[in-house]
Amino acid sequence: RISQTHDIWHLINGYDTSSLGEAGLQGFYLGQFHSGFSVFIYLISLIATLGARQFDSLEKSLDLFYQGYKNGKKAKCMLAVKWEEHWAEDLDVVRANYNISPVAYDVEEVRALSRRRPSVFTAT
Repeated sequence: RISQTHDIWHLINGYDTSSLGEAGLQGFYLGQFHSGFSVFIYLISLIATLGARQFDSLEKSLDLFYQGYKNGKKAKCMLAVKWEEHWAEDLDVVRANYNISPVAYDVEEVRALSRRRPSVFTAT
């Protein structure tokens, strides 16, 4: 179900679909359900970043992952949410119901850093 609703998780949390936005979402996943797989995916991304010597995006990646983790910990459990039941609701209302504070960051900065950063994530 997570892979089916992955893009919804991006939207509800305010992360774009860049590799750095994905880093934030993986942090959120870790905070929500303590998934070792999320850590594994994130570590592969960090290794790829370091290997490509893309140090300018490293700090932003760590920051987004940590913010995601903190937001995932404070949000209500969303693993069993039936998103289809929320289509007609305002996004801010859904976020409030699940105690989600969407991450705030400079999307253009993240996109610029992501273009220079190797991507190990696949689009869903």
